[in-house]
Parts: sequence; structure tokens; C-alpha cells
Amino acid sequence: MRPLILNCPPGFDSTILEPILSPFLRSLMSKLDREWRELVERGIRLTNEEAEEATDMSDDIIAEKMLRDVTRAYVDLIAALLAPATPAAKKKEENTANLLKQSFQNPDLVRFLLWDEAISGPLLSSITHLVTYKDTQTSRKAAVTCSKLLPVLVGHYEFHVWLGKDLLMCLLEALHDPYHQEIHSDIISTIADVYVRLRPVSMLPYETFGSLPGMNVDSLKAFEESLAKKSSAKEQNAIVKGFLQSITGIAISQQGKKQESFVLNIPEKQLMTRQPRQSRDEDHEGEAANEWFSGLFDQGRR
Repeated sequence: MRPLILNCPPGFDSTILEPILSPFLRSLMSKLDREWRELVERGIRLTNEEAEEATDMSDDIIAEKMLRDVTRAYVDLIAALLAPATPAAKKKEENTANLLKQSFQNPDLVRFLLWDEAISGPLLSSITHLVTYKDTQTSRKAAVTCSKLLPVLVGHYEFHVWLGKDLLMCLLEALHDPYHQEIHSDIISTIADVYVRLRPVSMLPYETFGSLPGMNVDSLKAFEESLAKKSSAKEQNAIVKGFLQSITGIAISQQGKKQESFVLNIPEKQLMTRQPRQSRDEDHEGEAANEWFSGLFDQGRR
């Protein structure tokens, strides 16, 4: 699949790739979701290290190993299609306004994948699901891929729901999962990046954080004010880490009691679909809050 996609002749994407790639993404994602759900119900047998060097040849271990291998191959495929531009290419395109050319090795392909409605939905939905699977290698690579997409997608309104709701919810779920304790720093970094980049132009990150258990307006306001005072990614990550401490999962070996269920106070998650543009009244509704948050960042940089 990878050679076909990467070497598709320019101008033939819709003709050649769309009929193949759209059903491929949907069917594989559905299969992986089902298999991972069943694996979690049976009980995970392999740790991250054991998944690399499994010697037990029981049926359960073989099935789990195969599932991890297929999942990793899938996230590797997505990462390859959305591969970031090399330093030399970035320097060459640094004076151009084309952010896709500055950001990706295959900008024309990325444009097709992200703006073709038959492919964009299942592709972005796949990335969010991959973040939550109980495989450290997969989750880390999916989170990194999200970070690479963020600078491009945040400038396009049609992706705000995916960034501020779907993706942010999945990142919060992964952060709450003790299995991902090893990569909590990567997840927190991506959460902070999404919030800082998207919040000045959208209320969605604020609303998603507001749906966390025990959250209130005063704590959110204090969080945003603290975040706006920090200019470096390291400092912003520390603020986010402290704010989300109550929902952050801990290593199973460190748990003194059964972890409480983590439920966001929002409707059940759905596969990402193109969202209709809000009405003008809805657009204006959040303008004051968005401008307030943007102003905080301006003050913090002075």
C-alpha cells in the first residue's frame, strides 16, 4: 500500500487512491478497534518490552503479538504518508507562504489526504484511535504525528472540531490510562501544543477541559492565566501537567487502589466527520473569550 500511495502520479489521486484508500482506512480501523477491545477484555499479556521479544508461543500471546505488529505497521504507514519535511527542504521553502511545502515531504499528497472528504475523516479518526491503543510504540508515534499536523490544521476552521474535541479527548484518555505512564510526557506536550495553538481562535479546547470531572470556571480561568504567562514549551507543559494531575494515570505497580473510572461530561465520541460551519451568531458567541485568551498571551510575551 505504501509504494502505491507515495508513487501515485500527480493528478491521479482522486482516480486511483480514493476508491482504494477510503475503504481500506475504514475497514482496517474497524478491525483494529474490535480486536483491541477484545484483547483488553481478555486481558493484556505482554508488557512493552515483552512485545518486542515474545518467546511464549501460546495462542493468546501469538494473537496479541500479531495485533501489535499490524497496529504498528498501520501507524508507520500513516507517519510515512505525513512525513515531515527535511531540514534542507524547510530551509528552501522558508520564504514561501505555502505551509504544506514547509512542513511535509509530500505536500501535494498531504493536501489530498487531508482535504479529500472520503479520506480525511477515516484518516484523522485513525490517528486519534491509535493514540489510545495500549501499545506504547504506537501511541507515541501517533502523538508525534498529531504534533506535526497541528501547525497546518489549526489555520483551517474545518479541522477545529477534530483538534479541539476528538483529538484532545483521546489524548486525555491516553493520559488517564496507567498503561501509557511511560509516555505521559509526550502526551502532555501534545495536549499543551493543541491548547496553546487552538485556544486563541476556538472555544473547543476550553469546553473539552471544562468537561473534565470536577472542573469549574474558576479553575479553568486560573489555568489559562497561568498558561498565558509562560512562553516556553517546557513551562507550558509543566502548567498543563499540574492542571491535569487529578486525571493522570499512574503506573500499575504504584497503584494503591483500583483507579476510578474516567468519564468526560460530553456526548459519546463519534468517528470524525466534516462539521458544518457554525452560524454567525455561534461564531460571535465565543469571540470575546477567544480575544481575552489571545490577549493574555500577548501580555505574557511583553
